[in-house]
Amino acid sequence: MRTTRSVVARLHLRLKLAPEPMQTPLIPPLASRLAQADALFTSWLQKCADVPAVQALTPATKSGLLTVLQHILADTGDINVDHQDLWTLLAGATSLQFGMANGEGHSRAAVVGQQLWADSTMLGDATLPAHRILLAIQSGTATELEMDELTYLLEYVVSQAGDQAEVVFGHSLNPALVESIQVMMLVSRQEAHSYSSEYPYATTAAHCKTGMSDRGRPASPGGSAEHSGTSRPAT
Repeated sequence: MRTTRSVVARLHLRLKLAPEPMQTPLIPPLASRLAQADALFTSWLQKCADVPAVQALTPATKSGLLTVLQHILADTGDINVDHQDLWTLLAGATSLQFGMANGEGHSRAAVVGQQLWADSTMLGDATLPAHRILLAIQSGTATELEMDELTYLLEYVVSQAGDQAEVVFGHSLNPALVESIQVMMLVSRQEAHSYSSEYPYATTAAHCKTGMSDRGRPASPGGSAEHSGTSRPAT
C-alpha cells in the first residue's frame, strides 16, 4: 500500500520563471497560525475591497472562509501550504470558491471530492475560468491517505474546475481523524482582462491594490498526482 508519505520524493517541484515577487502582506513570522489567518483575511478585505469576491461576502460566508483559512494554516505537515500560497490565490481572485468536507470508509476520496464541490460556496461569477486551485488534505494516522486517493481528489477537482488551472496541495496527518480524511479547497477565478502581460499570473491594480508573490506551480493536464502537486518542507 502506497501512502503519500512513502512517495513524497517522487512528486515534482515545478516553479514558473517569473519577475521579482510582488509584496505579500506583512505577517510576523512568529505569529500563531490562527493569527496568520486573521491577518491574511483582514489584509484581503482591505486591499482587495473592490474585487467582486470580497463584495459578495456576507457575515456567514466571511465566517466560513475564515474557518477554511484557519484550518489550512493550522497544518504543519511535511507537505503544507503557507500564507504566501494563500495570498497568491486570494489576491489573484476575481471570484472565489471555497469549501471543506470530511469522508471515511472504502470510498472516502470519492465522497469527499463530490461533497467538497457540491457544497462549496461561490463568491462572484461562477462562469469565470478557474485560475488556481489549492487543496489542503488531512488524513488520520490509523488509515493514511493513499496515493490513488490523492490522485482521485486532484483529478476530480481539476475535472470540475478546468484543466487550465494551477494546482497546489498540501497533506498532513491528524490523529483525531482516525480513519477519515478532511479536505479544504480554495479555487480562484479570474476575468480575462485581470491578466497582466508583464506578470501573467498577477492581478492588475484595478483588481487589487497590492500585488502577490507568485510561487504557483502549474498543474499538468489531467492533474496527476506526480505532476500537479508541490512537495515542500513544512515551515
